[in-house]
Amino acid sequence: MAQTTICIRLDENLKKEFEQFCSSTGMSMSTAINIFIMKSVREQRIPFDITAKDETKKS
Repeated sequence: MAQTTICIRLDENLKKEFEQFCSSTGMSMSTAINIFIMKSVREQRIPFDITAKDETKKS
């Protein structure tokens, strides 16, 4: 299977946090992103709910 490279822009701190998360789960960022893409294609949807943050609710 031929492979390709993608390039994305990402907040530096968010990238560091994601790298730490991936490391804690024993996978690379590339593996995590590939899992997301494969699941999205297989299910033909974003594999999680996306909602707007409700600023009116107080924690």
